[in-house]
This record gives sequence, C-alpha cells and structure tokens, in this order.
Amino acid sequence: MNLRVHVPKYIAGRVQAVFDSRKFPYRTVGDFFRDAIFHRLYALEHDLHPFEQQDGLAMMAVRETVGKLRLLREEAQKTVEELESEVRSLVAAGEEDQARELVASALAAAPENAVARRFYLRMLTERFRGWIE
Repeated sequence: MNLRVHVPKYIAGRVQAVFDSRKFPYRTVGDFFRDAIFHRLYALEHDLHPFEQQDGLAMMAVRETVGKLRLLREEAQKTVEELESEVRSLVAAGEEDQARELVASALAAAPENAVARRFYLRMLTERFRGWIE
C-alpha cells in the first residue's frame, strides 16, 4: 500500500532535522514515518483492545526491533568497511601512525546500542587484530 501524506512545513523541518542528525537508524525519511506510524498505531490499538491485541502487537514489536537491529548492523558494517579502506590508503601513503589513531578513534566511537556495539567491536577486532592494543 502506498500512502502520500502532507505535513506542515514546520513538522517536515523537524523530521528532516532528526533524519539529518544520523543519530537514529533511519536510512530514509520514509523509514522515520513508517516507524512513527507503527508506534502510534500500536498505542491506539492497545487503547482500543488492551488484551486482544497484545500477542499480535508484541510480534509486530519484535519484527520492528529486528529491523532496527539489522539497520544498525548494516551501518556498523558499512562504517568498518569505509574505515578499512581509509586505513589502507593511509598505510600506503606511509601514514601508519595516523592509521592507528583512526582505528583507535573508531573503537571509541562504538554505537551505544548493546547489540550493535558488540557487532561493531567484533568486526573491528577481526579486521584490525594487530592494530588494537
């Protein structure tokens, strides 16, 4: 199903600011709206039928969480691949110290989400085993 929604400019600006911050796992503005609709629908359905809807909504929530974690893992993988490319370039240019600093800063910038953090750190340690102290 395709929906087209018109929102006031001030709302569109706020949504764009959230999206542009890159602090959340939304790859598109559409992802943001799907997430917002899902959560609002969840709340409304729960208010209508607090007990009947719980099982179906719980499964929807699990799928939503799995989707968010997948996005976080994809972002972590993309970040590590970009880091690896940059490190190779620095090493090829004779800038090994700068490459080591870049790897150290990548370790310090691990995501806050526990699952994404473990995945990201595991990827970093696998790819940069000899570089991490």
